[in-house]
Amino acid sequence: MITVAIGDIHGMYDMLEQLLSEIDAFTARANKAPLKFIFLGDYIDRGPDSLKVVGRLRMIEGPPVICLRGNHEQMMVECEEEPELWRDNGGVQTKRAYRGREDQFEDDKVWMSHLPTSFEDERGFLSTQESNPGSHSLNKQTIRNYG
Repeated sequence: MITVAIGDIHGMYDMLEQLLSEIDAFTARANKAPLKFIFLGDYIDRGPDSLKVVGRLRMIEGPPVICLRGNHEQMMVECEEEPELWRDNGGVQTKRAYRGREDQFEDDKVWMSHLPTSFEDERGFLSTQESNPGSHSLNKQTIRNYG
């Protein structure tokens, strides 16, 4: 099984779709399957299409697709408690993407709040939060740490 880890989409829906298409084309050419996708958080903020990115991930989530909660999803979940923090880290673009879709915004916040911040399988451990004791945070992740 090939594991594909994707992080830091940051509201860039078109780039996500292009990447998924390229992965699909590669696996078809190489006759490689099945795939496991691990999305490493930071789906939202900064880019213009956070709503579309979250919708796409929610549509494909479930084995063999795992979505982890990154710090940007955590900021959205806690946006009422710390609005300035989220605003200063790209929340303005995300709020703009959800304009007129407040019910969807709240529903996606609930979804995000239930996402795990780490994943472990027989090949290793991935974490999106340094707060997990003993984990290898993504900024320190190497191929040796995972597989």
